[in-house]
Amino acid sequence: MSHVVREWVSELTWKQQCVLLCACRGVDGFPKNHVSKPLTRMFRQTIVKCADTRTLDNSHSFMSGGLLDPHVADAFMNFQLDSYPMHWLLHFAHAIEIMGYKHPDLDTRTYWMHLYVRIVRSLHLNPETEEQLDFRLQDGCRERE
Repeated sequence: MSHVVREWVSELTWKQQCVLLCACRGVDGFPKNHVSKPLTRMFRQTIVKCADTRTLDNSHSFMSGGLLDPHVADAFMNFQLDSYPMHWLLHFAHAIEIMGYKHPDLDTRTYWMHLYVRIVRSLHLNPETEEQLDFRLQDGCRERE
């Protein structure tokens, strides 16, 4: 059976997978052309397979067909972080942290980890280590089906 998530995602703990899926939703109440939207589309493209590749060229589609663009991350960070809803921002930061540690491609890991560190440092927080992440998001005693 095929799955909508990319193969590397299915190898994570269930809790880590849930964090990624919860962060797929963009910021509510922000316009489609807001600087956060291209970053959210790139995020989705990194964890979910596209059901309709014909839409990838549309800049307002659900997913981005482009490469990981450093200008998109810069635009996101140059917008005042305290303007984002904190609940959404922390979901997003935790999700990109997972990608920064767990994605199989080095360039992709580096892109997302760099952005994660920028976000937490701007909030005057310290980045988690991979070991801390794994401990925090380890699955309980329930066996995976």
